[in-house]
Amino acid sequence: MPTLISGSTGVNKITDGTIVDADVANVAASKLTGALPAISGANLTNLSTVGNLIGLVASNSGGSTDSPTITLEDNKNYIILIIFKYDYSSVWNSYELHHASVNGSGVVSVTEAVGYAGDVAVVTGTNTIHVHLNNSNYDAPLVMVYEGSTSQIDIS
Repeated sequence: MPTLISGSTGVNKITDGTIVDADVANVAASKLTGALPAISGANLTNLSTVGNLIGLVASNSGGSTDSPTITLEDNKNYIILIIFKYDYSSVWNSYELHHASVNGSGVVSVTEAVGYAGDVAVVTGTNTIHVHLNNSNYDAPLVMVYEGSTSQIDIS
């Protein structure tokens, strides 16, 4: 049955682009159709680029204090993000962030940027690292290694 529109609410009163927020406050998502508009990042500023993820290793077994080994390339800088479980929690709830550089002979140098100082050791070998947790309350390290430098990350 058609609805009769009369009085001050007529079709001629609804013009393009004049619907206010209050008129659409309760629209169900199922009523929205069509393609989303393109979103451009062209106007984003102050973004720094961090390189590709080159290593992701986890040791999720209870009581595990060492991660598997990750191989690094000569003459590159890396960001090492270590997430681990504190007090045998069921979730990863603690972290450390380190910077590593590898010289042309495969010697790895590591410095800590932020985190639980001294509780997590990044053990180095020729072109390799692995993580050892120095605290018996820590467990199951998850290690992510990116190409880049911690100077590219705002840790304030």
